[in-house]
Amino acid sequence: MEKVKSKTFFLFWSLLGLGALIFIWFLPWRFQVNDDVIMMWLVSGAYTGTPESYAVFIHPLLSWTFSKLYTFAPTIPWYPFTWYLVIYLSYLVFLKAIEKNFNSTSAKTVWVLFILGLLVHFLFFLQFSIVSAFAISAGFAFRLNHDSRIFNIYAADLLILFGVLIRMEVLLLFLLGLLGLQLLFRKLHMAKLLLIPMLFLALGYCFNLLWLNINGLSEFYELNKLRSLVFDHPALQMNKSAYLVSDPQLFSFSNGLMDFQTDDLTKNKLLGWKDLLDQSRFESMDFKNIWFSLYYYILNEKYLILIACVFVTFRILETWKSTMINILIFALVALLLSPFYLLKIQVYVIFFLLFLLWSLTAGDTENAKLAYSKLFASFLLVMIGVHIYNFLSNVKRDEANNKIMSLLKESNKSFNGEIILIASNEVYAHLTPGKPFSFQLLGWPTLLENSKNHVQKVNRKYLIDKEIFDTNFQYFKELQQRSEGSNQLIIF
Repeated sequence: MEKVKSKTFFLFWSLLGLGALIFIWFLPWRFQVNDDVIMMWLVSGAYTGTPESYAVFIHPLLSWTFSKLYTFAPTIPWYPFTWYLVIYLSYLVFLKAIEKNFNSTSAKTVWVLFILGLLVHFLFFLQFSIVSAFAISAGFAFRLNHDSRIFNIYAADLLILFGVLIRMEVLLLFLLGLLGLQLLFRKLHMAKLLLIPMLFLALGYCFNLLWLNINGLSEFYELNKLRSLVFDHPALQMNKSAYLVSDPQLFSFSNGLMDFQTDDLTKNKLLGWKDLLDQSRFESMDFKNIWFSLYYYILNEKYLILIACVFVTFRILETWKSTMINILIFALVALLLSPFYLLKIQVYVIFFLLFLLWSLTAGDTENAKLAYSKLFASFLLVMIGVHIYNFLSNVKRDEANNKIMSLLKESNKSFNGEIILIASNEVYAHLTPGKPFSFQLLGWPTLLENSKNHVQKVNRKYLIDKEIFDTNFQYFKELQQRSEGSNQLIIF
């Protein structure tokens, strides 16, 4: 009888998750950051005309696979489809882990609704690091619930492997977090279950370095890493205006205006900026600025903040002591990291999933009263419903999209130089480069092209969002003066 109930429970929630996935796939979901957009363009061949086997941030083995899939069937959206598939498989593995951990249906239901709420949000706003974190946390949720021999490998471990291929650094953060929690709560006997994931990470890292060396991309990798260290430096992004007068070029750089096809942005220039920013790292770290650095990048993530708060409340009712210790630990870690890293939403999602994972596998679950479970289940259902409604209500057909499409068509017909689009990713995320929308973007895509000995055309036309133009007027003034006025600036 219990087996029948278990199968019914898993079937119901797996089908509900699948229904949500199919429903959202046909909605105007979007990528959360432009890195995903550009990587999709690269591996599909839209950006350069040929599917690229190296997409910078995801593992070369995965980007190579994408390039072959797009070569074989270019009309299938392999990149976002894979992210959707990984999220759904992670959801199924979480279902299995929840089934194993709980006996009462009410407790299972609350936990599944938390996971379903995350699934819906992650599908609405795809982001490769978050996809990696969701997959890795699901793989660990299964692995840490099966205390057996060190080198046992489970089917769910494929999710951890996928997580490595999507974003290697995410697994490193999970391993450090789990080791720290195991040490703090004296559960080091669980550490043996981390050896296989450690092996995945080591192999992934070695293969990545080998690929870069073989394909002559080591120099690009190091320079792009340096670019990232400067661009994502807290002392820069949290205090951009300080460099508007003292170093206008660094100010423009902080706004994403990085043209590596000029002679200005050399390795020495980036190293000089990094040293300057490192020296000023602690100069303005008062309470106000620390608080600003902690919340700035999650201002628009009200749904995730709410679901995290609800989960913390739920856990306090189950086991308040260990929950408060966990919260204090994560708050302290975030505080200590804030002067060294930008705490973007991806970082907070990793924190939350690590907390959820530890709560699921720590062995102190299912203490909440039945009444609390029903209350939380009802509230979560309302939250998910409201989130879907809000998403549908806020879908807008931005007029700027139509305008930029017209500008691109016109420019491609009458101009044979390079067309550089400078705008927020909302403007170009739904466009596909290539005919009739041939254009390029500044930043790491330019650096990648430059590393391949790309020859810059003499003439360039820049299509610039007016807000970006006004904020960086001096940069564009100097740009227009270069190459004896061969650069055209079109403001929209």
